[in-house]
Amino acid sequence: MKKLINILMLTTIVSLSCGTKEDSMSVTKTIGTAEILFEVDSISAGSKIKKIDVAANSFEGIENLKLLVSNKWGIKVIASPIKNEIASFSLSEVRFEESGEVEFIVVAEAEVLDRHKLKVLPLRGDSLIESYLGPKTIIVGGKEKTMLTNITTDKYGNPISDGSLVNYSVRFPMEQAYTVGVKTDHLVSFVQLRSKDITGKIIIGANNSDASIREQEVRVTPGFAQNISIELIEWFPYADSRQTVWLKSSVIKDDHGNVVADGTMVSYVVKDGVDIINEYKSYTVGGISNVFIENPKVESNWKVIAKTDDENKSNILELDFQSNIENMAFDYNKGEHSISVGPITSELGQYINDGTEVSLTIKKGGEEIKLEKEALDGYCEFKLRGKKFVQGTYALALEVGGERRTKNLVVR
Repeated sequence: MKKLINILMLTTIVSLSCGTKEDSMSVTKTIGTAEILFEVDSISAGSKIKKIDVAANSFEGIENLKLLVSNKWGIKVIASPIKNEIASFSLSEVRFEESGEVEFIVVAEAEVLDRHKLKVLPLRGDSLIESYLGPKTIIVGGKEKTMLTNITTDKYGNPISDGSLVNYSVRFPMEQAYTVGVKTDHLVSFVQLRSKDITGKIIIGANNSDASIREQEVRVTPGFAQNISIELIEWFPYADSRQTVWLKSSVIKDDHGNVVADGTMVSYVVKDGVDIINEYKSYTVGGISNVFIENPKVESNWKVIAKTDDENKSNILELDFQSNIENMAFDYNKGEHSISVGPITSELGQYINDGTEVSLTIKKGGEEIKLEKEALDGYCEFKLRGKKFVQGTYALALEVGGERRTKNLVVR
């Protein structure tokens, strides 16, 4: 009997001990309170934080806490055990170089226990300012303006704080440089400049602390041309296409007295009577344009004007070209059955230009034949080939350079 009682007691102890073990494995976890022991609200970009301590009270069954480091690039999770009611998180691998807001969040069992926000401030500008300039060419007179916009950053690439002062240095053509201070707003600063009445370059610089931009240039160009006039420099008053007319403009200026830009186009319009026979383009150098126009091939009366646009026209030059043909002979060669022309000479006794058109018209009754050739060394020949003359009278008319000679040919 005694032996049986001993067996029962032993069984009870074993049962109790087993029950105690199960109870210890199913202990309820208790989440206490946590407080971030970090009171700094802002730091400069590039600063280092070695660690952050968190006071952990009344935790049961929880051995670790997690710290979430959240910024604009994402979230980094760091774990730390609780020792003596303190969890210490190492931040040696966390870099605080980008300006903006960082938030520390303490978490246990997916429950947020405490938060702390830290602001990372940019350093003073010490890297090259990123600048944007445009337009880079404007016209004098103040009707157009240019704008220089700058973004100043620190050595980590963070834009400097709003309200930071950026000094702009400006020098207009023929003036002393001056400086104007502009405060940054929404990360940028800018300055707008209007042209004045003098052409040249506007030189612009900008700096903030140790940061500066490369020198910027805006070219101020002349305005539209005004008050053009032209004059005759050289000409040969005969209808000889070997010669040219040389016309030259005055110094063309804008309405502020600036010489127009090199390359300004000037159109020279040539009329013969009421008809425009040609238009020649010329471009200014030093405000002056020159044009060389080939003489007409026939007697003409020219009126020439120059213009830079439909509103700005020059005076009118009248040029009278006399016929350059002094002598032209022609005759019928019965043996060759051809009309021989020449010599054809000019006012100065020279042969006319090679390639000058020579026109021959042959009429008999109601029939008419027109032939054309080009002169060579003052002569040309019209071979009549199958156009044989029969008995009768023919009217021959020879035209060269606007001159006309006639002759009757009698065939018996």
